Amino acid sequence: MAALRGNFTLTSALTDHQELEVTTSEPMTAHTTGDFLTAYPEAWSFSSGTLEMTAEDGSALQLKADSGNVDTAEISLMQDDVVLETFQQPWSLWHDTLTRVQADPRGR
Repeated sequence: MAALRGNFTLTSALTDHQELEVTTSEPMTAHTTGDFLTAYPEAWSFSSGTLEMTAEDGSALQLKADSGNVDTAEISLMQDDVVLETFQQPWSLWHDTLTRVQADPRGR
């Protein structure tokens, strides 16, 4: 089993220097066999958990691992805890980002 949990604050030019709070409100987990994630570190397809990214202005993105389809995650765009839009995205769009966060010791 692989797990991603915790929180951190991010500020960058990509967020117009606005602070972004990133947290796993429910730990992200993936069940694997053998050394699958060691052999294929890009294969971050979680089966459960919730990752939330919230900006200072109250806008947020919520990623739910259990979308009902193992190949996708459910994404909700929110403003002040109100869901504005929900859609599914392939896990492949999230692999690189989640792998970099997991490898960064500042995220622990």
